[in-house]
Amino acid sequence: MPMEQIDPRGEGIRVALTAALGADHGLTWVYLDPPKRLPTGMSIRLKDGSPMTMEVFPLRRTIISPWLPTALAVQLCILAFFTWLAVKLATQPLARLERAANSLSSDLRGEPLPEDGPKEVARAATAFNAMQQRIAEQVAERIQLLAAISHHLQTPITRMRLRTDFLGDTGAKEKLQGDLQEMQTLVRQGLALSRGHDDLAEQLCQTDLYALVDSLVCDYSDAGKHLRLVGERGVTILTHPQALRRIMSNLIDNGLKFGKDVEVAIDEKRPDRIGITVSDRGPGIPDEYLKSAFLPFYRIEASRNRETGGTGLGLAIALQLATALHGTLALVNRSGGGLEARLEFPR
Repeated sequence: MPMEQIDPRGEGIRVALTAALGADHGLTWVYLDPPKRLPTGMSIRLKDGSPMTMEVFPLRRTIISPWLPTALAVQLCILAFFTWLAVKLATQPLARLERAANSLSSDLRGEPLPEDGPKEVARAATAFNAMQQRIAEQVAERIQLLAAISHHLQTPITRMRLRTDFLGDTGAKEKLQGDLQEMQTLVRQGLALSRGHDDLAEQLCQTDLYALVDSLVCDYSDAGKHLRLVGERGVTILTHPQALRRIMSNLIDNGLKFGKDVEVAIDEKRPDRIGITVSDRGPGIPDEYLKSAFLPFYRIEASRNRETGGTGLGLAIALQLATALHGTLALVNRSGGGLEARLEFPR
């Protein structure tokens, strides 16, 4: 039988057996299955001369079907897709919780979270809704207390101002009237701070931003104040006009009181936001006090003089109203001296 028809591994077995048993055993290939015309067994002569035949099973190479790798790849893709879908469905409540937590500081009266999803997520949403309600109730209670105190203080202040009219023209009368005027201003600003959100219950409307700011700048100019307006005409924004006017008044008042060369600029170049800046050339604010300046009754000026330091409520009211209008307000020191108040609203 030609050697090329014999499995090389089978031939290796025959050589190894011949070397182990010796050449006198007469190890030869035999045909056990003649139709295949291939040697399928070995004949061995034992020491006593009796023959023994061993059948050899050829080793067949395992062949992978050509479509199997493609099928496995498709299965892996389907498995990856459903895994991604399951993870997304499981993390959707967590994404809602994150958005609600980020908006908690600006809107305490937001919609409660749906208390669905996995058990742990539902419990977290329930706890978050309870926390949001408690914070909103506490803030409302404090604001109501501030409004009540400010409101009830107006009556005794008015009586005291009337009584000062009977003191005659004395120095004590002028000082007392000045103190009462400061108290009246503080009470009014306290009421404005407490009613900030309530005033915004009215429906928002499209407002010509340039016309609103220009009218405000003209009012200051008529009062003898020096400031200028820079910006393009025809810029409209969906907002509450009176609240925006109050924000701008507080920012302009700060610029005129603590600085000079006040400029109001409208920036509408960004596609997603509209910006209004009020800048001045003055002493500015130390960087470590920029965020503290928005706290109620906090004054950077340490003399406690109302003429130089104000009441400490102007920036707090401006920030509260800006947040209620879904805007942002920040203070930045200008290079070369001065302060810039940046007010931004989404389009």
